Amino acid sequence: MVGGGRSVCRFSRRASGTDAVVNPRANALIRLADPVRIGLVKLRARVRPRARLGARKDFRQPDLANAWGGPFNGQEARKQIATEVIALMQPAAVVETGSYRGTTTAFFRDSGLPVYTVELKPQLYHYVRRRFRRDESVEVALGDSRDYLDRLSKRGDVPKARVLFYLDAHWEDDLPVQEELEMIRRVWRESVVMVDDFEVPDDPVYGFDDYGPGRALSLSSLQIEELGYRIFWPSTPGEEETGERRGCVVLATPDEECANIARDVGVARCAVALERHDLLGKDRPSCRNVARPHHGACRLAASVRRSRKVHQTLGR
Repeated sequence: MVGGGRSVCRFSRRASGTDAVVNPRANALIRLADPVRIGLVKLRARVRPRARLGARKDFRQPDLANAWGGPFNGQEARKQIATEVIALMQPAAVVETGSYRGTTTAFFRDSGLPVYTVELKPQLYHYVRRRFRRDESVEVALGDSRDYLDRLSKRGDVPKARVLFYLDAHWEDDLPVQEELEMIRRVWRESVVMVDDFEVPDDPVYGFDDYGPGRALSLSSLQIEELGYRIFWPSTPGEEETGERRGCVVLATPDEECANIARDVGVARCAVALERHDLLGKDRPSCRNVARPHHGACRLAASVRRSRKVHQTLGR
């Protein structure tokens, strides 16, 4: 009873804008006037201690810090993509949506860049916050990724150009990728976006999130090309990838300098892989339209129709 009374009094003082203790009758009126907000306050009071306690217990299990086999689901080729992008792009910051255990967050932190990461689940948030509590270069936030990106877009201390985004906040009923991409495209310039769990059109070995018609992380379900992004795929075949073998896509904002950076992150499989999977057919582009082969982690993407035919290839 005492704890509940204190909680109501603190809320009542904020609502009234004064430091005076509000009497029980006033508290009752506020409770009737705004039952939803009062309910949320009480819910947070119950959930947060449990989440902190759960995170504290998880922290006693060192193996959880290396969840899913390490950064990027334990995928060495994916790690190479991120390493090359960082080396060539030299971003001002990294924004990650979906912290989980902070394994990939630690990879970005170790690159020496400031990292902004957000997690929706309270227990995971408290775990990651505890993990990086002594790292001033890592900001850990609790909440919806779309709300967090909106807040970052309004902050003067957050760079609005040359930012690397890693999107991994999607899960089952909530697929915020389209809205995340729209906001990034609207606010940030000269930036690169990596999306985890994305379908690689010509390589079925790579897994991706698919929750039914119109709810898959794929080019056919999302309006990515309409936003003007340049699209790149992994150059390493799924059968040669390590770890969980989850697909991904690398997107570059259409700024010329950023597009040049993305092209330099390896395009060796552009024509070879598509020809191997019979995706080119009679629409195969001439050699001058195909990206110049060289070693690296990504290849330049072509827009793939639902008929699995390439109708456009972006090259040098």
